[in-house]
Amino acid sequence: MYLMCSLASGAPIPIDAEHDVLRAELVGKEAKAKFISERLTSGAASSRFFDPLPRNRLKTMEAANKTVKLTAPQGKVIHLYNISPCAKT
Repeated sequence: MYLMCSLASGAPIPIDAEHDVLRAELVGKEAKAKFISERLTSGAASSRFFDPLPRNRLKTMEAANKTVKLTAPQGKVIHLYNISPCAKT
């Protein structure tokens, strides 16, 4: 069951994206604490400070904006967007 919806389109947000959106602040705080402990307070070489940061691959509200392209028998391309059930009248 979906609990979150996009404010712009009213489309429901997938469960995995909803989970990532709700825990994004915690993930950021954990990454900050890891950076401080590994690169500032551990006494590691100063060259380690400028190493690239690992990416946190979190899904966002954009996950609800999926587009599907279908091709009709006449060669016409049809785009299907994820829209709110309320708009399908």
